[in-house]
Amino acid sequence: MSSLGKKLPILVYFYGGTFCIESAFSFLDHCYLNSSVSEAEMGRVPFEKSITIVARDLYTPSLKGLGCERVLVCVAEKDPLRDRGVWYGELVKKSGWGGELEVFEVEGEDHAFHVLYPETDNAKIMIKRLAYFLMCK
Repeated sequence: MSSLGKKLPILVYFYGGTFCIESAFSFLDHCYLNSSVSEAEMGRVPFEKSITIVARDLYTPSLKGLGCERVLVCVAEKDPLRDRGVWYGELVKKSGWGGELEVFEVEGEDHAFHVLYPETDNAKIMIKRLAYFLMCK
């Protein structure tokens, strides 16, 4: 709780680098996450989870039972994994899950642009979009 007695939302960050390229505790991820949670005035919990486990979870029928009311899927137009993110959004929508879903696409950017180049206009736009999503109920 904050000093004013207000509960803060928590961002749980699932690092998907399959431990091949750095980790959720890397300097670049640390800077990105600090910018995001600072913008949203919240705390964070880094959590490393193998992409293999995440991919396996995507193929289970558990999407209908997502334990949240809102999902934001962020993709970058030139990211080779863009279609997978859009597909995930479609799976959630088709699963019968009754929450609010948004797929947010950043035009002209490639994979991990927001982590590699956090000072660019598009990275700042994405951080602000994520912060807004996390602050709204």
